[in-house]
Amino acid sequence: MIDCQEVTGMNELEKSNEATMLFPAQKEERREAVYRRSPNSKVPKSYIFYCCMTLSVMLLTIAFAATELFSVFFSDVYPDRMILSKLFGSDAESGMSIEELMLNQSFGDLSFKKSNEAPKPPASTNAPITTEKPEITETPEQTEQTTEAPITTEKPMTTESPTVTEKPTDIYAPNNREIPAGMSAILSMDLSLFEYGIDYIYNTSSKSPDMNTLGAYNFSTDLSAVYPVGAPLVLIVHTHGTEGYSDEDSYYYDPNSEIARTTDKNRNVVHIGKIIADILNASGIPTLHNDIMHDEESYSGSYERSAATVKEYLAKYPSIRYVIDVHRDAVIRSGGELVRPVALTEKGSTAQIMAVIGTGESIGGCPNYMNNLSLAQSLREELSSYSEKLSRPTCLRPSAYNQQYSVYSILLEIGAAGNTLSEAERAAELVGAALSRIIVE
Repeated sequence: MIDCQEVTGMNELEKSNEATMLFPAQKEERREAVYRRSPNSKVPKSYIFYCCMTLSVMLLTIAFAATELFSVFFSDVYPDRMILSKLFGSDAESGMSIEELMLNQSFGDLSFKKSNEAPKPPASTNAPITTEKPEITETPEQTEQTTEAPITTEKPMTTESPTVTEKPTDIYAPNNREIPAGMSAILSMDLSLFEYGIDYIYNTSSKSPDMNTLGAYNFSTDLSAVYPVGAPLVLIVHTHGTEGYSDEDSYYYDPNSEIARTTDKNRNVVHIGKIIADILNASGIPTLHNDIMHDEESYSGSYERSAATVKEYLAKYPSIRYVIDVHRDAVIRSGGELVRPVALTEKGSTAQIMAVIGTGESIGGCPNYMNNLSLAQSLREELSSYSEKLSRPTCLRPSAYNQQYSVYSILLEIGAAGNTLSEAERAAELVGAALSRIIVE
C-alpha cells in the first residue's frame, strides 16, 4: 500500500524546486518588485549607514591629499627644513612682489623626496652641478647647532678690516625668551649647506653648466691699461631698495605686518650697497652706486624700472663691466618663524650671503649667464676664507633678473629679513673685500 503522505511530501518538494528555477527575465522582474517601494516606505538603516561610511572615507581621502599637497608646495629652499624663501616660485620679469609671492607661495618646482637618513656629502667638491635638492631631515641637533667656530683660512684682505664688535659663543642657540601672543619667533639658522662642498649649486633651471669651464674665467683687470683713469667699472643698483632688516636683539616679529621694509636709506639695502661701493672705490676699483629704490612706488614693475636704470648707466658709461643688484632675502618656516641665516666670522655674527644667477630662459636666454655663474662661484670661494658657513649655495634660476645687459652681473642677497642691520653691514664689508680681490688680483 502506498503512503499518500509520503507522495504528497515529494510533490511539495518538486514544487519548491520549480519555484527556484526561474528564467532570467523572471528573476529580473522579481528583483524590481523587491526594490519598488511606495512613497511612504522608509529607507533601510543599513543603507543610511553605508552612505555615511562612504562619505566619511571620501572626506578623509580629500583631507589627506590636501595635507600632502601642502607639505610639497610649502617646502624648504633646502629640503626637509620646511622653509619658504622669497626667491622660489617668483618671476622677476613679472615685476610682482617677490616677498608677496613668497607669502602666497606656489612652489611648482620644489617637490622633493623626504628621508629619515642624514645626507652624505659628496666625495669631491668638484662634482658636476645637480638639479637634485639635498635631503636633510630637521632634528633637534640641527636646529640647535654646534658651538664650535667654523674653520677659517687665513687670507689677506685688500682693505683694512674693522674692529671686531661681537664674539657670540653660540649664534645658533635657541632663544628661551617668551614670545608675546600673536607674534612669531625669529630663529638663527645655518643655511650654508657647506657639507656639500663649495661647488654645490641649487639649480632649478634646465641648464647643466660644466663646472670645469667656470674656473677658466679671468676677472682680473689692469684698470690703468684698459680704462681711462676714473672710468667706472662697477655699478651697484637696488631693484628692491626698500628691503630692510630686523631690529637689533629682536627675537620675534609680527607676522601680520609688513616684514622688514623701510624707505630709510640708512636702514635698508641701499645702505648695504653703499658699504660695498665704498670698499671697492677704496680698493682702486671705480664704482658707481645708484640709490634709487625701484620698488618704492610699487613692487609691480620694479624690475622694469631697474632695467631702465641699468641700461641708462651702461649707455653713459660703456666701461662698466660689473652690475651688482643688492637685495636681502626673506626666509620663513612653515610654522611661521622668521629665519635669521647667520655665520660666525672674525667680525662676529654675520648675515649669510647668497648669489642668484638667472639663465634667462623666461625671456629666451641670457648669453652671459655662464660669466655671471663663474663670478658667483668665485665670490663664494673668496667668502669661504672668512668662514665656510658665510655663503649659501649659489641659486641658478630660469629667470633673468636684468643680468642680460652687462658682461658680468649678479644678484646678491645680503642676509634675510630675520637678520639685523649690523649683521648685514658685516657681510657687506666682507663682500666688498672679496670682490676687490676677484676684480683686481
